[in-house]
Amino acid sequence: MFNGDFALNPLLVFALCAFFILLIQVLTPGWTLGLVQWIAAKRTWAGAAGGAAITLYLVVGLYYAFSPFIWDHGELAVAAGAKMYRSGHVLYNSIQDAERYSTLYGPATFMIYGCGMSVLGVSMGACKAVASAAAVANIGFCYLALRRVAPAGLSLFATGLGALLILGHNWAAFLCKADPFILALAAAALWCATGKPSWSAAILLGALIGVEADLKVHAFLYCLPALAVFAQKAGMKKGLLVTATSLIVFWLPFLLPGISFMNWWRLMRIEGGSGFDLALFVVSLQWEAVLCLPLLLLWTVRSADPEKSAHSGQDKWPPLVLGISMAAALVFASKRGSGPNHIMPFVPCAIYFALEKWREAQINERLGLGMSNFFRLGAVTFVVCAVLLGGSEAARMISIQAKNNPTARAVCEDVRQIIEQLPAKRICMGYGELNSVRFTFYKMPLLAVGNPELLNFSAMIGYHGFELSDASYALIESKAVDVWLIPKDNAPFSMPNRYAPYADVFGERFRKVFAGNYEKRGSSRFFDLYLKRS
Repeated sequence: MFNGDFALNPLLVFALCAFFILLIQVLTPGWTLGLVQWIAAKRTWAGAAGGAAITLYLVVGLYYAFSPFIWDHGELAVAAGAKMYRSGHVLYNSIQDAERYSTLYGPATFMIYGCGMSVLGVSMGACKAVASAAAVANIGFCYLALRRVAPAGLSLFATGLGALLILGHNWAAFLCKADPFILALAAAALWCATGKPSWSAAILLGALIGVEADLKVHAFLYCLPALAVFAQKAGMKKGLLVTATSLIVFWLPFLLPGISFMNWWRLMRIEGGSGFDLALFVVSLQWEAVLCLPLLLLWTVRSADPEKSAHSGQDKWPPLVLGISMAAALVFASKRGSGPNHIMPFVPCAIYFALEKWREAQINERLGLGMSNFFRLGAVTFVVCAVLLGGSEAARMISIQAKNNPTARAVCEDVRQIIEQLPAKRICMGYGELNSVRFTFYKMPLLAVGNPELLNFSAMIGYHGFELSDASYALIESKAVDVWLIPKDNAPFSMPNRYAPYADVFGERFRKVFAGNYEKRGSSRFFDLYLKRS
């Protein structure tokens, strides 16, 4: 039932929930209607249940924010890239540069974390604080958007469901990457689009879409359903203003010094050839299938408003855009190194459209038209599935952190002691074998005292098929670095790529050049120290 890094299999959980709920429905007819009516009538209790789910989401996020443990190598790459740009280096390396620390995230990702480090200091703790703020904003904007279509208790309940679904994927909502901000801005776009269709709202929505694309180039897809809602109310002129604003905002960062559009675009093209991963496609498709349940429920509730029925084609347009956007995002989610985190920003829109029809179903109920059995059973199954996915993943994430926190704390302390013992040395973190790469996640103390980021694992595995530049070899031959830290008892720079064809990340030539210029002269608890040969 578990699927690698992605906790429980969402489609299997949903299928099992549906089976048992149908079985209980056969044995005890009417209980699903009773539960649906209870949620609608007992809004205070429903709101409390939603609040409990939101609390669980926030507890997991805050626990990670205050934890020394780092889950993903991409977090360090983002933090290091932000630190390098903040220190005056270019944001995106060219192929000819000696350094390789650039990853394909858009410039807004690094600029946001760089601003956070300017205020809170250079550390992963500062980056985690910034990511946590985005995770909280995501929940806040989601609630505000849902509040436009439902009373407070029901909106809180629906927001809690969204929090559980996002939590049920894994902790992407809390990682020091682009994901927390993509989620928050997608929810903010929905909130903006569902308000008054004013000119200022058009500008704000366009700005949100532009920043989304500056976080990840395809992230504008997450705002398209909200744009469809806005365009349906506002008309073509304001829709064009949204488009123009988004394009202007997208281009603004590339006008700044040190941010080369051409270097970024070349990196995008390289990453674009990273290939298709069937396993990621399957698990991402499963998440889309679960999230599409609200879209299926849309077709089971007939409108009680004759005037609204006459415009049913318009009512179906935003959900159709949601479906098209989700299909497009599946392409990006299926590339090597990606995953279902590319699907989760659609959660607020999926719940919003379902909540609209929930309101329609309640009107039907008051008019004596009744809810369909499919709607009732689907709604209950969706709720139970979200609780199981979110609850199980929360327990798994807290368990993983509790297990790894002592080691993470010890590695950080080890790096700090090395810095104290070698105060006048230029120290950089190197790599060993693949199974020890987790120790290299804790290099931020080195960067905080002025050491540069030269060769980053996340950046290196992204340059599929590209050799290191001559400048990179010259950097080693010139012995510009005094000390390289290599995970203990590992052959230096010997790791293979995690992605097919699994070739060496650094290559035999690089290892020979390194061995000819550096030798092991000591060890700490977690690292071997390689110093310049005489």
